[in-house]
Amino acid sequence: MSNILKPKTVNALLGVNFFIPYYQRGYRWTDLQVTQLLGDIWEYARANESNSKDSGYFYCLQPVVVKPKDWQSQGVNYSGYELIDGQQRVTTIYILLKYLMQEFLKVDSLKEDYLEELFTLEYETREGSREFLNNIKEDFSNVDYYYIYNAYNTIKEWFEDATRAMNRRDKDLFLNTLLGTENDTSSVQVIWYQVERENEKVKDDENSKQLFNRLNLGKIPLTNAELIKALFLASDKFLEEGKEEAIKKKIIISQLWDVMEQKLNHKPFWSFITNESAENYQTKIEYLFDIIAGKNKTEKDYYFTFLHFLNLADDDYKMWEIWRKIEHYFNVLSEWFKNKNKYHKIGYLISIGNASTVKVLLEEAIISTKNVFNNYVNTEIKKSIDFIIEDLIYKKGEQLQKINKLLLLFNVETTRKLDNDIVFYPFELHKREKWSVEHIQAQNSEDFNPNKKKPWLEWLELHIPYLENLQINNQNDALAATINKVKKVNEENITWEKFEVLFDEVLSHFVIDKENQTDTTHAIANLALLTGTDNSALNNAVFQVKRERIIKLDKVGSYIPICTKRLFLRYYNSNGVINDNQFWTALDRQEYCAELLSTLKPYLNTENKAFLKNLKKNDND
Repeated sequence: MSNILKPKTVNALLGVNFFIPYYQRGYRWTDLQVTQLLGDIWEYARANESNSKDSGYFYCLQPVVVKPKDWQSQGVNYSGYELIDGQQRVTTIYILLKYLMQEFLKVDSLKEDYLEELFTLEYETREGSREFLNNIKEDFSNVDYYYIYNAYNTIKEWFEDATRAMNRRDKDLFLNTLLGTENDTSSVQVIWYQVERENEKVKDDENSKQLFNRLNLGKIPLTNAELIKALFLASDKFLEEGKEEAIKKKIIISQLWDVMEQKLNHKPFWSFITNESAENYQTKIEYLFDIIAGKNKTEKDYYFTFLHFLNLADDDYKMWEIWRKIEHYFNVLSEWFKNKNKYHKIGYLISIGNASTVKVLLEEAIISTKNVFNNYVNTEIKKSIDFIIEDLIYKKGEQLQKINKLLLLFNVETTRKLDNDIVFYPFELHKREKWSVEHIQAQNSEDFNPNKKKPWLEWLELHIPYLENLQINNQNDALAATINKVKKVNEENITWEKFEVLFDEVLSHFVIDKENQTDTTHAIANLALLTGTDNSALNNAVFQVKRERIIKLDKVGSYIPICTKRLFLRYYNSNGVINDNQFWTALDRQEYCAELLSTLKPYLNTENKAFLKNLKKNDND
């Protein structure tokens, strides 16, 4: 028999007998947890009052996992459910209803108004707890009693809080929202997950304990994907088309589910389709359901996606259509992943996009012809860099975001255009690293903290061997004087003002055409993607220092974006002349910028195409 998963109103729990087994701890909810529950119910009650009954807006408590069970207590036979998970929530609902019965309704029984008695909680080993729940009073002789009484008292204080000023009508609204009627889906519900014994050879309590441990050791909740899978494979699902067809559909879902999960666990594929960390998804297929449900990063409800599908669970046709949509989404993503052009272009758009980007692209692909979709993708890429590249300046905020997008697209497009069908841009590696936009050749000390001397001294010490190398090939008094000054600096005699002067003096020796470089210091021609580091001395180093850093990283197999590697290895000299590796010249900057714009030419607006044309004209001159 299959498991049963469905929403169940709190009213539908009335008259039910619950059995709490030995392996469960006693009641332990604190004031905070109790008041959060009360606040959630009250917030929902007021919101629901202003919404229409047909709005589809409903409130569910987290899953209550149960298993049918018969037992005997004090000579009386009971039939009900073993409460495997959700005991704390169910017990709190019991205490809340007890309070409302005693303090608001002034009744000992719910049968007259609600046709059923309050549900019961039978404990396998905690003698006296059932009786104490029936007559809650101050009693600190038992830790369970303490928490039960404390919860009751917290509920009492919450309702009597003068700042809330709840009148009779408010309390009626709260009670009706909590209890309602059995079929009133606008009242509070629980996610009812009824499991059956999977192995008749295993003792009943062993199956239950294994599931309890799975859910509670390390507090691993049921995932949205697990609950959604249970919806698709529920015993009553797809029966309208006949039992044989229902079984066939469930087999298809079960088999394809495993295939999809395996593919989604492939790191390169996962990193291509989303910017989310794989660690955020215990079950990766949940990401596809999140896309369909429209979940965004600001959503706080852990079960948002599951509740979206739970609302559709009664309609077999819709559920099958949802599954076919999941299949379609997966197949489209897989096709993009294998196609080199689509992989790079769509991978770029996903990388710079938000949570809705993938869904928008998928929906566009589904409704469009191949050519129309390709044009759509190219247009979206054009939009992403529809700004004046020549005016970009290195600074925090929107400008830096634009530079990041531009440099990423440069690297992605360079890889896409390689005459090699095997090499794809590694979005997995790119998203794993912390990247920063850095100056290729440092020009000022603005990134240093004026109050921290250690990075200043590190920067000066870092550049001493490079200054000495310059001295070997270029003997001059000014350079010798600079080296002498740098070597004499220490923590006691250095000041921020002195460091600023020395910084500029050191840099001046690594610039051979300073008059041509003043306008490009913070421009795209002097910027590249480099592995982020908190080492300000290294981040603000001269070209040769950074070049050697790149070479060392490359030797040990570290990932370096292709364009970053090429610029430091001097690939962008169109005339084939490699200038002195100690300098990043005005010509180097011009060639680098021209290569970037040429690579991105299909996506450039009119102003940027004119910028490229001007660069090439200057190069020819």
